[in-house]
Formats: sequence, C-alpha cells, structure tokens
Amino acid sequence: MFARLPTVAIIDGPHFYAATRALGWDVDYKLFPAWLDEATVAAGSTNLRRLVYCTALQDEVGADRENPLLGLVRWLGFNGYIVRVKLAREWTEPETGRRRLRFSSAVELTVAMVEAAEHVAQLVLVTGDGDMTPAVDYVQRRHGARVVSVSTTRAPDGSMIADSLRAQADAYLDLADLETQFGKPLAAARRRLNQGKASTP
Repeated sequence: MFARLPTVAIIDGPHFYAATRALGWDVDYKLFPAWLDEATVAAGSTNLRRLVYCTALQDEVGADRENPLLGLVRWLGFNGYIVRVKLAREWTEPETGRRRLRFSSAVELTVAMVEAAEHVAQLVLVTGDGDMTPAVDYVQRRHGARVVSVSTTRAPDGSMIADSLRAQADAYLDLADLETQFGKPLAAARRRLNQGKASTP
C-alpha cells in the first residue's frame, strides 16, 4: 500500500481520535511513527521525513482544570511531531440558540499538504474530511505527489471518510486493520484521564 518514497504524514487530530475511538481503541503516538518508518524504509534508511499533527482546541474548559488535550499536544511537540494548533470556532444553532464548537483543521491540513508536496513524493493523510479532496487533487496534479488516505469505513455508525476523498487518494488504508500496528486499549486511556495523566500518549 505504501511506496518506499520520501514521506510526510499529516494528521487531522480530532478525526484520528474520533475514528479510533469509534473502532474501540486509542492511538499510541510512540508506535505510529515507528510503523510508518518500517512501512516506508528503503535501502535500510528511513523515508519518513516529518509528522504534522493539526488540531483545534477549546479556548476555555473551566477555571478549575486544564484542557486535557494540551498534555498530548505538548508531548507530541517534544517527541518529533510538528504541531499546528488553532482555537475551535464557536457558532450558534439558529434553530435552538445552543452554542457549538467547530473543530475543523482543514486550512492547516491543506497548508501542510501543499508545503510537504514541494519536498517529498508521498503524503500520508489521516482524515476523513471531504473538504480535503480538492487539496489532494491539487498536490497530485501540481507536484505529482502520491497520497495515501487513512481513515475508516467500518465504524459502528458507518463510514467516517468522504467517498470523494477516498476515491481521489492513490491508496487507502482502513484504521480497522491497523490496531495491531499502533493501537492500545481504551481502558488505559480512560485510567490516565481519571488519574489526571492525560499528558502521556
């Protein structure tokens, strides 16, 4: 599924979290780059050039506690990931007047893809967002980049990747087949949150 080419992985953090949780497991961010390293190695040398993690954070989660995602973001930044963070956008439902938060990182993902495609031949894109389809098409046509899409069609509530994105990508990997590569049990993640130790991935 992977070509043994210089590679950059670009991760939609909220989607990665939601998709693996829907499948009943959590991501081990220490194992994820090791898996990519092994999958793309050529002539005994790694082809993994960069890991870019994009996410949106809620500005305030309460005066008495810190946003638990900040621990993960800090850990990633100290352990080889390039982290791009923006504040979640707030909007109000016209029908109910309820406040909602939108955690889309489409702009950050697009910028990361275009920047990376200028330097490497293969992009691994972890997202299911159909809004990324034009960006995938662009880097394929303009730079000749090969794009491997990673998401799932096998969550209990149905597919979590847009058909347009899956069709546009050069290859597709389903997270349901990757738990043994970089997954860990949900129970461990829940215990860390209960103990206030969400900083360890």
